[in-house]
Amino acid sequence: MLTLENEIIALKKELRKSNESLAAANIRLRTSQIMQNSHSPKSRKSVSSTTRRSYGQNVREQRMSLSVQQSNPKEVAEIRDKIMIIYEKYDPRKTAKIDTLMEKYSGRESLLLRKIIEKYEGDNQEIQHTQEEDQGLSRSQMAMERHKKRMQTIRRKSGGKE
Repeated sequence: MLTLENEIIALKKELRKSNESLAAANIRLRTSQIMQNSHSPKSRKSVSSTTRRSYGQNVREQRMSLSVQQSNPKEVAEIRDKIMIIYEKYDPRKTAKIDTLMEKYSGRESLLLRKIIEKYEGDNQEIQHTQEEDQGLSRSQMAMERHKKRMQTIRRKSGGKE
């Protein structure tokens, strides 16, 4: 009886070792396959990559046509001033990044202005720096406070109790 138990224990150990070596061999094989694929760009080429490339070219062409249409420096300066006013009013920390944004949206400045207006002045809601930010609350705490305010507004509009 004792020898039978010892034999079972020995077989379990042997099985465990073979499973570990098999797992290690599978990991090595998969790693080599991944490394081989990452070094051969021809094998990664697919229909979707060519589709993305042509889509990207179309987007670049559209941007170029927009930049040709709206290259009036006076309009660009006016848009920049409007964006600066909005940022100074709602988020002064972003005023330092306005030049980067203008460069990124070169030729599409009106789109940038539209997006910023939608973000900060959409639905005629005044978004101001809240006291929560000054109190040093975490992002999740600030989000919870904003959620509570939204829910109160919804309840007021629907006629429910707060």
